Amino acid sequence: GHVERWDRWEPKEPSYGVCFIDCSPGEERKLLIAKLKDRAKFIVAHDHEAGSAAAYYYEHVTHLFKYAETFRVLRPHTLVLSNVEPFGMSEWDMGKVYA
Repeated sequence: GHVERWDRWEPKEPSYGVCFIDCSPGEERKLLIAKLKDRAKFIVAHDHEAGSAAAYYYEHVTHLFKYAETFRVLRPHTLVLSNVEPFGMSEWDMGKVYA
């Protein structure tokens, strides 16, 4: 259902495989990521390219994770976070190799 206030939302399940974060207002994304950090195998955070990432305060939560990878092939870029295992993006996926 619809969530009126993300700052009041709490996870219902003890664990999740993948959580996709793309809520509004964007400032709430960091709070959701922090709430899910020990429950989700992977957290996929939308809009991680320069400029927009600052608006979502992702830098406030990336230090909470063992693994942080950014998919840069398509825009908007996407941040994948995990404390369980690396997502396993290739150098090409992360925009480090250009075809």
